[in-house]
Amino acid sequence: MSSWIWWLIGTFGFAGMVYFCVAFPLTAVLVGKAIAGFIRHMLQTRVGVAILVAVLATIATWIWRDGVLDERWAQRYADDKALAATASKARDDQIAEDLTKKYQPKIQSLEQLSKSLQKQVADYAKRKPVLVAGKTVTASSCQLGDAAGWLRSRSASSGSAAAR
Repeated sequence: MSSWIWWLIGTFGFAGMVYFCVAFPLTAVLVGKAIAGFIRHMLQTRVGVAILVAVLATIATWIWRDGVLDERWAQRYADDKALAATASKARDDQIAEDLTKKYQPKIQSLEQLSKSLQKQVADYAKRKPVLVAGKTVTASSCQLGDAAGWLRSRSASSGSAAAR
């Protein structure tokens, strides 16, 4: 008789049993009487009492264990999260250090190249107008401006080198 009660609880769960009691009150009363009779019968023998105590101890342990495990899992989750944050920071620091080692010399050489080019630009801007074929080349004489004299003087010197 008790096997069908366990089947009902196992199939429908506690909420299903509450719904069953509300939806079918007469049947619920009969089931309740059957459960009470089963418990009364179990309490009449030592083996029955031992079985009921074991069932109640199992249920109590199950409920207690769920609470303890929830706390342990929450603590483990927090520990894992903190460990992951620490590992992430260490990994980010290592990547930054590796990038600095790899690219810092390149950046410094590019900065030096930039400084030398800026110096050349500044020197070029300060340069006096070039005298080409007896004429002073100024910015207004050519659309290339001051660069025309520089280009002509370079092409003239490279042309004479090519002729040799």
